[in-house]
Amino acid sequence: MNSNYQWFNRNLPQTLVNAQMLCYFSGVRNLLNGSVSSPIGFLVTAGLIGGAFGIANEKTWGYFIALITAAISVLYPISVLGIDVLRFGPVINIMFDVALVVLLVHPQSRSHQKVWFR
Repeated sequence: MNSNYQWFNRNLPQTLVNAQMLCYFSGVRNLLNGSVSSPIGFLVTAGLIGGAFGIANEKTWGYFIALITAAISVLYPISVLGIDVLRFGPVINIMFDVALVVLLVHPQSRSHQKVWFR
């Protein structure tokens, strides 16, 4: 059985290649720090990894799942922690999540997704 699916696509624009890497990185980070023990953490982790897989296979659903879960990854800790989000640990995590959102909404990513993703 020959599968045409891939886990990583280097032929995408640089912004989407980096977004794939950050999605996988954030998903693995969530697995290792135990975020999957909560329902929201589990859904965000699954969304990041699934979104990266969808982006690698040029699927529109993958792009939007990655974007939604990346936005949740930024907004949820801010809503829960409030001002405590400025401590060293949370602020480092949020920096990676903000970088992911920026990569996904970058004009190069958006235009490539609109034209080439199915």
